[in-house]
Amino acid sequence: MKKYIIILLLVLFAVGCNKAKTNEEEPVTPTANVVVVNLFHWSQCSHCQEEIAWLKEVENRNNNIKVNYYEVTEYTDLSGKVREELGVLSDAVPLTVIGSDYILGFGDSTKAKIMNLVDKYQEKDYCDIVALIKDNKDTTNCYLQNE
Repeated sequence: MKKYIIILLLVLFAVGCNKAKTNEEEPVTPTANVVVVNLFHWSQCSHCQEEIAWLKEVENRNNNIKVNYYEVTEYTDLSGKVREELGVLSDAVPLTVIGSDYILGFGDSTKAKIMNLVDKYQEKDYCDIVALIKDNKDTTNCYLQNE
């Protein structure tokens, strides 16, 4: 009997851990006054790692910014569809997408560009083109809404 209880507890623990991990990785979608930043990165890219560290600091300081992190080797299809939709001809990373705008690369000048886009989208309701692409929804009106 003890053996079955231990097995049951282990199964429940494993399910609970898996559920917590899944919830943690679930992408954030825009809500009132929250700007979603989508970052396509590669684990071997030093600029990507710099941007991840910077975005985590920004996100910790500002409750109105949430970041979805997409490792391109795990999200190859999504990355390709987003690049195609936005007209990004390069496979370079990091690729930062906010609303229907994007920034390729990372450095001191791109920090200001990212924050300018955050300010732009914080002032209005907008659609997140990455979320639409991920859900296989039409993106046509997204560009109009985000102007």
